[in-house]
Amino acid sequence: MAAEVNEHDSSIDGEGPKPELSARQKRMLAGVIGMGIILILGFLSVMGTIAYRFSTMKSTTNGRVLVEIPADAEVLRTYFAQDYLAIDLKQPQGRSVMLLDPDTGEVVRVLALVPTVAVPE
Repeated sequence: MAAEVNEHDSSIDGEGPKPELSARQKRMLAGVIGMGIILILGFLSVMGTIAYRFSTMKSTTNGRVLVEIPADAEVLRTYFAQDYLAIDLKQPQGRSVMLLDPDTGEVVRVLALVPTVAVPE
């Protein structure tokens, strides 16, 4: 007696006729493939962003920069804005503000704050 073979049975070894997918299964398969593509594209964009940021990163000196303050000066405040570090100093000659490059510690400019004399009317 020969065993009956069903056309829609698929054997374990992969031989034989493939089962037909229903419309619902086809939509689900398309959704899974689409989500896989989105995951791969998202992963590649994250890796690309990380690589771009590392390639355009400024070199620093481990975050430590030596700033030379005059010996007779007292630091009143420090400000960090945009690409500058501002140090408000009080000296015997008057107040001043030092603007520094935060990456190198180089003094960009020193602003002397001089009081104005009011002219009597």
